[in-house]
Amino acid sequence: MYNRCINSMEYFMANSTQISALRQPVTDIMWECGNILLSNFGHSLQVEYKDCKKSDPVTEIDRQLQNTIIKSLGTLTPDYNVLGEEEQLEEDNQKPSDYLWVIDPLDGTTNYINNVPIFGSSIGLMYKGSIVAGWIYIPWPNKDNGLVISGISNEGCHVNQSPVHNEPVKETEGSKLIGLPGFFLSTHKFTGSMAQKFGEPRGTGSIAYECCLCAIGSTQYSIFGAPKLWDIAGGIAIVKEAGGESVTKPSGSRSWSPTEPLITDWDPKPESIQELKKWSNSVIVCKSGLANYITSHMSPQKQVMKRIGKLFT
Repeated sequence: MYNRCINSMEYFMANSTQISALRQPVTDIMWECGNILLSNFGHSLQVEYKDCKKSDPVTEIDRQLQNTIIKSLGTLTPDYNVLGEEEQLEEDNQKPSDYLWVIDPLDGTTNYINNVPIFGSSIGLMYKGSIVAGWIYIPWPNKDNGLVISGISNEGCHVNQSPVHNEPVKETEGSKLIGLPGFFLSTHKFTGSMAQKFGEPRGTGSIAYECCLCAIGSTQYSIFGAPKLWDIAGGIAIVKEAGGESVTKPSGSRSWSPTEPLITDWDPKPESIQELKKWSNSVIVCKSGLANYITSHMSPQKQVMKRIGKLFT
């Protein structure tokens, strides 16, 4: 498996010119998405829910953005396959391809419909299961149109037109920011030298936005409980190219592994690619040097509240 990964990446490097040429055209697509998001922000939107608990909203903006992205990417790379969050892809028209665009048209929909300006639009590009490029648009203070952050393998990370790179670190700092799910500290704990200096937790409601914060150095790391592939693909690319790293762990496993490749059993058939909609693993994105430090100083909490609850039943 290791040799196959090396061979696939060698092939990608041999054909990296065509990926490099996509940086600006896809950046332009993200600016178009940003304009749509900003022009509709704060307006009344028709909201539907994809689950009975009404915790997974979707709006006409989500669908409009996905259609815009798919149409534009289809013009740029007609032979690449596409995996999107919303159910509007003409899957029968897709053919086997080792390249896969992974799209989250609006990450942070709940924030968006509640007029919280923390959201993003994300595009990731995979080759044979490895994430090789990513683009994310986010709104940003003092920038009229926001930011587009892009990362292409071995070409670095750019914020708009400016390169950004974070230096490696050896351990976390207690006074600096981190991203954690709201439930995390009730189910997990940090141990050893990290116990008193794991950082100041913040939750944004947008995985793409948090990956951007890590890439530009605003946060030390973020932990995501069970993101979907479209939530994380673009973010993994930009964090890596900004000098960071990322690891993943399947549900029920105790072992963390690098996210390259993210999909180890790659199958280019369209029906196999659609199975990737079910992918949902834990992911950590962080500054370089922190992945092993975090995972070796983190453990599940004992189910104290559950035991206490039994006293009253």
